[in-house]
Amino acid sequence: MRSIVIIAVVWWSIVGCIESPPMHHYTLITPTPKVIPHPSHTHQSLKVLYPRSLKSQAGVAMHYHYSGEESGVYLHSAWSNDIGKLLEGSLIEALSRSGVFGAVVSYHSTLETTYRLESTLYALEHRIRGEASYAILSVECRLIDAREGGLVKSRRFSYQVPTTQTNAKGYAEATNHALARFVEELLAWLIV
Repeated sequence: MRSIVIIAVVWWSIVGCIESPPMHHYTLITPTPKVIPHPSHTHQSLKVLYPRSLKSQAGVAMHYHYSGEESGVYLHSAWSNDIGKLLEGSLIEALSRSGVFGAVVSYHSTLETTYRLESTLYALEHRIRGEASYAILSVECRLIDAREGGLVKSRRFSYQVPTTQTNAKGYAEATNHALARFVEELLAWLIV
């Protein structure tokens, strides 16, 4: 009996020592855009396609990149969902709130729309260079005439926002500032 107690105490001591730190999840916070109904678009609809990504930007991993060749992902921090889904959801919500289009739907919708918004995610990472630390966001958007299939216009939006901390939390906060700038510039670009 005594040996069972000793084994149990040793077992719980070992299990207690290998407990890992908690996982932290971060999300994109949809900025509240200014309501700017545009007379020429209020009777038109927009389908926001799921963003394509290049390199290894998709998924829930939060990427960092130091000077030189060192890069990786934060081990105990992640996005709350696939970054493409978070970006798509933020765009749909912000565009819907803005009033620029009569309807804004996701790529899953069977609604025939006036336009499609396609996007390619080129960069979403935490870049650290010496003492400087930035959230990098680079997205190319293409507005497509859904009925004719032709390109209406295209633009690449790129942001480098300083972080307040050189960790995943600081990166997430700066990414949300970059997202707010992106949404504001995207809306202005869409109504021109």
